[in-house]
Amino acid sequence: MKIDQMVYTQKDGWKNEKQNILGREADLIIAFGQRELLENPGIYDHLAGLYDNPDILLASTSGEIIGERVLDGSVVATAIKFDRTSVKSVSISINLYEDNFEAGKEGTKLLPAEGLRHLFVIADGQNLNGTKLVEGIRSVVPENVSVTGGLAGDGAKFEKTLVGLNSQPKRGGIGLYRFLR
Repeated sequence: MKIDQMVYTQKDGWKNEKQNILGREADLIIAFGQRELLENPGIYDHLAGLYDNPDILLASTSGEIIGERVLDGSVVATAIKFDRTSVKSVSISINLYEDNFEAGKEGTKLLPAEGLRHLFVIADGQNLNGTKLVEGIRSVVPENVSVTGGLAGDGAKFEKTLVGLNSQPKRGGIGLYRFLR
């Protein structure tokens, strides 16, 4: 696995934290940042233009971590190129499901189970019950499959949280990522 990392602040713009070793090849970009910054379409557009066709996950946070630093008021992005792992992703809206258990269950079913090793989930932290979402996910994935992830945050504001997969982030989103080996 190889990674590039970068940080965006309003004051400094984009700054590379790790040398650009991926060229134009990345399988996945994961970016966490301050909600107000992620609402700017330029953040997603910049990341989408860096590499050839990666999946791009954006989520608002209550602080960003890079290396040994904890930041606030920034966007931290990590681009990943896997050696032997393939990534499949799906985005769903919690508003399309009767409850959060069903959203987790039915959203997970959208990802083929063959070869599944790990499921990574990022979800709107304000508009759902994370416990019920995970219960729905666990109801359909085998016990030997690990599940990790988190809920999007909004600093101390608690106004709204955002999640986006291959699009500008929005409220009510859930991103599910299937890692195969």
